[in-house]
Amino acid sequence: MELSINLISIILFYGLIGYLIFKKRKKIEFHKIFFLYKTKTGINLIDKLAKNRFWKYWGYLGIPVGFIGMVGIFWLLLVKVPGILLSTSPEKTVQLLLPGVGSGSLGPFMFMPFWTFLICIIILILVHEGAHGIIARVHKIKIKSTGVGMFTIIPLAFVEPDEEQLEKASVLTQLSVFAAGPFANICTAIIAVLISIFILAPAASNLLTSDGLTVVDVKVDFPADLSGIQSDDKILAVNGIETLDSAQFVSELSKIKPGDDTKILLQDREVNLKTVAKPENAEIAYLGVSFKPNFVPVSDTFFGNLAGKMILYLTNLFYWITLLNFGIALVNLLPLGPVDGGRMIKTIFDKYIKNPQLAKILWLFVSMTALVVLLINLFGPVIL
Repeated sequence: MELSINLISIILFYGLIGYLIFKKRKKIEFHKIFFLYKTKTGINLIDKLAKNRFWKYWGYLGIPVGFIGMVGIFWLLLVKVPGILLSTSPEKTVQLLLPGVGSGSLGPFMFMPFWTFLICIIILILVHEGAHGIIARVHKIKIKSTGVGMFTIIPLAFVEPDEEQLEKASVLTQLSVFAAGPFANICTAIIAVLISIFILAPAASNLLTSDGLTVVDVKVDFPADLSGIQSDDKILAVNGIETLDSAQFVSELSKIKPGDDTKILLQDREVNLKTVAKPENAEIAYLGVSFKPNFVPVSDTFFGNLAGKMILYLTNLFYWITLLNFGIALVNLLPLGPVDGGRMIKTIFDKYIKNPQLAKILWLFVSMTALVVLLINLFGPVIL
């Protein structure tokens, strides 16, 4: 039922997008893999919000946070490169999130239910671009336009500041504007975590109960894959012992040695497999599967069931809000080309390296290095 709703929603959504593109085609800027529709909508609201002095100091705080995030994400991706290139079964570190009829992983892509994706991407975009616009107006930089568009199949929005005014602004102002978007996403992720911990988790503990583990990803040519286990399968037991939550599953798996014959009970079938040694630790049995806990409402009454399903959806939604905002913030902080981190590094190089040609060469070197590191992390585990 859920799959059908998501599939119909996807068809209707992109059908509507196609209709609007055709209707507004004279006002749309078409590029190779994306299009933009510019408006003035939201500029007055940005101007009103920018009058609060809080945003000026908030924007300055985003600068050190941005550079810390930039160094952190670049280092985390860089140290993964040797393991990806040298390992025979490298772990996935970065994946592209796309809307789908359900959740699961395929190669470099991670799919999430369509409406959850749409809600999350709208929140992410509004927070990110709104922050850029507010901080630009705090420093009296004109906003030329706002708008929406599509990058391949992913919705996008933008705030377009006056680039000439921005280039003439102080280094501190430029860094504040560039860092504002990722910093806003980080703040949003923190708020989502706090709501999850202090509101949703207590409610979920009273309204939901564990009901098996949903398979998220299966590593190719490992026991789970060879036995036919797939994404979205639900694990209920190991060797006849019920494992309805993560702790039970890990406990039973710890009793198994590499090379042992193992029975895995799924929701609709039972599979037999032989465990192998974990690549990182030869003493630990490994199936080659990642999973997440599955929950169902405790009560079977109408209102109890409804409340449980609402909490379950909100818990899942806030998980994705946290993951997407934090992930997009860090990717945007990579010292890479036109993204926010790349523009921050370029601003620093242009200001403090007296030779413009040397500054450009260094920026291109850092940017290309970041791009190569990102691509290895994204596609390396799939290709190798």
